[in-house]
Amino acid sequence: MKNRFRLPGLFLGIAALFCIGCGAGKHQGEPWVKYEDKHSGLYGYKDLSGEITLNPQFTGLTNADTFRYIMAVHRPTRAGYEAFYLLKSGRIIGRDSVYQSKAASFDCESEGKIIFVDPATAKIGFFDQDGRVAVPPVYNVATRFYNGVSVALRNARKKCWAGEDENCEHWNWVGGDTILIDDKNKVLISHMGRGWERLNFYSMKVSDRPADTALYNNYRGAGNKIYSFVNYDKEFTRWFYTTWLSLSDAGKAAGTMFEEVDYLVDETGSKRAKQGSPILNKLSSLFAKRFRQAKKEQRTIEPYMQTRLYDRKAYRRFLDACGSYKSMEHPLYEVTISSADRNDKMRQESVLFVRMGDGYQVLTISLEGV
Repeated sequence: MKNRFRLPGLFLGIAALFCIGCGAGKHQGEPWVKYEDKHSGLYGYKDLSGEITLNPQFTGLTNADTFRYIMAVHRPTRAGYEAFYLLKSGRIIGRDSVYQSKAASFDCESEGKIIFVDPATAKIGFFDQDGRVAVPPVYNVATRFYNGVSVALRNARKKCWAGEDENCEHWNWVGGDTILIDDKNKVLISHMGRGWERLNFYSMKVSDRPADTALYNNYRGAGNKIYSFVNYDKEFTRWFYTTWLSLSDAGKAAGTMFEEVDYLVDETGSKRAKQGSPILNKLSSLFAKRFRQAKKEQRTIEPYMQTRLYDRKAYRRFLDACGSYKSMEHPLYEVTISSADRNDKMRQESVLFVRMGDGYQVLTISLEGV
């Protein structure tokens, strides 16, 4: 198994793959940014100065918006198409090992790691930024690495929605063990259970005693130590009640606004205001008042799972190398008030928050009758 992925250095013609004269190994670690060639519809990469470093040759399956050390690519050939992992040096590895998710998308590098699949077993592992096997392919599925750890599933089996046919189109993993591993493949926690998706892995603490359960989830792990993680749901609920409502009541919520906030108050459509705008203080105060006045069953605080944000420069910080939303770093929460007017017409008013730094900021506000 080890030798399967210790592939020799395979090279395309450097002039064909990389820009002539641009040097394949140049600017190691500097991000190269994807661009589209309008004539061919294929994609290449440029450095931060705008110089072409990879000629346009890849299809849209090459979904890495940023190329730092290693990426999965897909490109047309005379015989059809080929997929492989490409390193900045020009080295190619894993021609038969490119991982595709259930959504048919390639993985992207995260913390110098990228998922690959063993074609013989369909198990996944991780290459490091130098193309070496960092984590062997022994898992059914795994998250990307966050703060040096990944949640992985092992010893599970596929279950089709309509039966046990292995060739089914729609299926789920069932059984197995959900564990936490580090980037050396050490098992830190042997049973994660449910709810790990709401954990802040960047807050991990290892100690002999459990952390405050009003804010943390605790797990007994390697070395009989307690691994503690902030639970985003607990954190946001506490922050909303103890910080945001109080600041909004006092008309001092300006610091909890994102740099630009979309707000909707009538049928003329959404408007935008910058942080510090008086209208945002007014709207936050009004929402806080209505929230307190609403009955318990009319109020909801829930994770907001629709993470497709508008293509706006201010939002780019929330996207990873694949252009996907970084939900493990910047979870979204929506606070909603549902009520009926005098004519029994239902209405919903809401505020959408995003985690920033040690707190949360308002992205959007929707109110009626302002």
